[in-house]
Amino acid sequence: VNEKGYGFKAYITSNEIGLFNAYKKEINNPATNGKTGGKGKFYNNDDQAHTYRFAITPDNRAFIYRDGIPVDSVRIIDYAPQPYFAEKVGEPVENLLKNPNFEGEFDVNPETKLATRIEGWDIVVSDRWNSEQQILPEEIDNNQDLDNHIFEIKPYKWATGWSDGILTQVVDVAPNETYTLSALLKGGIAKKEGKLTGKMIIEEVEDPEKKVITEIASDNWETYSMDYTTSATCKQIRVSFTVGRGGWGNDISAVCVDNAKLTGVSRTYSPKFGFMKNTAEVEYFTIDESGAYAPAQPEITINIKNQ
Repeated sequence: VNEKGYGFKAYITSNEIGLFNAYKKEINNPATNGKTGGKGKFYNNDDQAHTYRFAITPDNRAFIYRDGIPVDSVRIIDYAPQPYFAEKVGEPVENLLKNPNFEGEFDVNPETKLATRIEGWDIVVSDRWNSEQQILPEEIDNNQDLDNHIFEIKPYKWATGWSDGILTQVVDVAPNETYTLSALLKGGIAKKEGKLTGKMIIEEVEDPEKKVITEIASDNWETYSMDYTTSATCKQIRVSFTVGRGGWGNDISAVCVDNAKLTGVSRTYSPKFGFMKNTAEVEYFTIDESGAYAPAQPEITINIKNQ
């Protein structure tokens, strides 16, 4: 983790590697993913030592290698901080959320055309047969023209689904402090029954039973706001925007979000790194600050010819 609080925690098991977010995010092994019978697993239980390398670039990206082979690359800002990253209570901040207006980077699945990763946020369920999510341009008012982007999440109409559609972000907070969450919201209404399924939620990561919920009550843009006071043991809260699952043919309008803001006391960080050894035999753990193992930077050559 660096002094801005951007960081990540990776994990390695007998058949997985991945990173922690609000939930575990498994990384597929490109060597076994998509092949006949392949499940994208890593098979770390083959009685051989494997070398993992995380190369961190100045623009806060992590390039992940296994035995020298590229496995994946991620934006560090997309992954939730761990509760022991923060050290001290900071000053009040107007907005503690990352990418609150959805104008940052996002990744799209080339086949489904749906957003798979959004800068600063976690899409909990990435399966279009459950819910579909997109970053879309939408003009809201004279101050937010067609260059404005919103987040949209919609339940799949022709199946019940196995989860609410959820967009979430974990934020480090201080105990016994009041935080205010506001956002421009619309949607999440079942058209037949008029049931309100769209919600804005604050919950404590350590105890999700401690929470506050606001329902979205209109298919037109409105500003919603709510306060939450953290408990004496709270270190992190999870901010979520959700849309309830539907049923067969149940038409629920998409939940749309923009201009999210979480105001309150911040936390401070000191740069650090390390590892937690559980059952694996770790042969060595080193940090190389030379950049020798970072991906090569592209070179741009400009040729100017006189016409």
